[in-house]
Amino acid sequence: MSDHPAALAYSPGKAAEVIGCSRPFIYTLINEGEIRAFKIKARTFIARSELEAFIARNLERVAA
Repeated sequence: MSDHPAALAYSPGKAAEVIGCSRPFIYTLINEGEIRAFKIKARTFIARSELEAFIARNLERVAA
């Protein structure tokens, strides 16, 4: 087990790694409103909870 807590938010590149897609696809999801992002100065971040919610919504679609 890691000594570091899970990050609360990820850069688009790290978010892509976490869910297993490309960085451009993350930006597509942001632009389409599928996931919300926020900025701190010039940097873009995506909350871990936002990625978890996105995955849960897509799992529900598959199960339906």
